[in-house]
Amino acid sequence: MTKEKPIIIIGKSSHSKVIKEAALVSGRLIYKILDFKKINSRFLKTNKENFDFIVAIGDNKLRKIIFNKLKKKSCNFTKIIHPSAIISQSAKIKKGSFIAAGVIITNNVLISENCIINTGSRIDHNTSIGAHSHVAPGVKIAGRVTIGNLCFIGVGSIVRDGIKISNRVLLGAGAVAVSDLNENATYLGIPAKKQINFQNLKILLLGREKCKFSEKIFKYLKKNKINTTFLKTNNKNKNLILKKLKNFRKFNFDYLLSFRNLIVLKKTFLDKIKVASINFHPGPPDYRGIGCANFAIINQEKKYGCTTHLMDEKIDNGKILDVRYFNLKKNTNINILTKKTHILIFEMFLDFFEEVFKNRLSIKTLVKRNKNMKWSKKLYNRKQLNDLYKIDPKINKEKLNILLRASNYLSFKPYLEKNGKKFF
Repeated sequence: MTKEKPIIIIGKSSHSKVIKEAALVSGRLIYKILDFKKINSRFLKTNKENFDFIVAIGDNKLRKIIFNKLKKKSCNFTKIIHPSAIISQSAKIKKGSFIAAGVIITNNVLISENCIINTGSRIDHNTSIGAHSHVAPGVKIAGRVTIGNLCFIGVGSIVRDGIKISNRVLLGAGAVAVSDLNENATYLGIPAKKQINFQNLKILLLGREKCKFSEKIFKYLKKNKINTTFLKTNNKNKNLILKKLKNFRKFNFDYLLSFRNLIVLKKTFLDKIKVASINFHPGPPDYRGIGCANFAIINQEKKYGCTTHLMDEKIDNGKILDVRYFNLKKNTNINILTKKTHILIFEMFLDFFEEVFKNRLSIKTLVKRNKNMKWSKKLYNRKQLNDLYKIDPKINKEKLNILLRASNYLSFKPYLEKNGKKFF
């Protein structure tokens, strides 16, 4: 039987004291706790044959660097297992790993080199933990789980049976992994969802001047610390906004969000957006173009709605991501209907943000979800809307009432024309 050598613990931290205590109660002799910055070739040359080493650094990346540096110098690593830990005889724990007090490891578990399995964690049968990973206190990992290298499994988190976790994943405290975590990312919540790094996200928001909901969206994006360029459109500044867009030095936006935007964008511009251009259209797929709410009242629709869709060079034509409807009361007017649609498309923006940005649902998934929704071939234009406001002198009372409800909005008023003059 090989005689155990005294231990040199690398890393002066609170974690090194935990390892020291576990080693001492296990009957091991501690020679020294050494700051990792003091490791040099001369020290290793004179000490590596006489001592066992273990790296006591909580940070996975730094612990890996120090471990590999010592390994390259042919240093011998030890593993420290607290005597209160319950370890199956069939479990395999590689050198350099630390098993803390109260840990339970059942049959056929593999703990790879340089891992930390912290206080009170439980790892069930046929699970493998990759090299340089850290399982925090109170974690519960079910059977047949595969965890990659350099992972951090946060305090009190739970991993369901059969789950696969990729390299360098961070599973947050209290999170519950119920499906595979396939990307190098941070996952939080119940169930665990991938978190986006908003600091790296760049959004171009095309809204409307004097629109409180456009302002709300901008404030919401800024609150979430998203780098947002906000351009406010009106009927007079369209060319100026287009000029601004052409003059951007670095056009590197991830998303374009269009909310009551008055500019029609060309395909060459839309193609510059890295991920997607999204429009929140204040009308259902049956109503494309301008004046949709006006014409819905004229047509005496019983329901109306709003649409979230991908943008292309045609007006209200891109693939549909979401559609919401609401019932129209018999005497609804354009003021009430417009307010409802603005509130609804703002709510649809919030839901889009939650699903795509926070929960990382893909645009393709939204398209697939709404694949049966199709745009109407009919497109309402400016001339049709202008013509709507001109009252036919022969109009009957019922149709006049409908027209008034459909067109009397803010400064826009229906009118009669006589002898070249307009009477509003």
